[in-house]
Amino acid sequence: MSTEAESPEGAIVHSVTMTFKEGVEAAQIEELCSFLERMRTSVPGLVELMFGRDLGRLPMAADFLHIAVFDDRASLEQFEKGDFQRELMTRFGPTMIASATIAEIAI
Repeated sequence: MSTEAESPEGAIVHSVTMTFKEGVEAAQIEELCSFLERMRTSVPGLVELMFGRDLGRLPMAADFLHIAVFDDRASLEQFEKGDFQRELMTRFGPTMIASATIAEIAI
């Protein structure tokens, strides 16, 4: 395990935890999940995708976790600048997400 940030050459794991705003309904979360599922076929360079609701076991846990593995840094950067990410943020961010934490590691 590295203790310093590196300039990665290989695959990148992009992890996002989200805490939902008060009043977010199950139907909205299902819509988010359906949207994220489209990433599998819509995002170039995406190698692996996992997401879902937190199990609710720990009091300080976020509500939702999204993990995407990209081929390389260039693929991640292309995703971040692309239409899919823009739609994700504008469609779900303002109405559902109270806070989010992002972490990325090279693997």
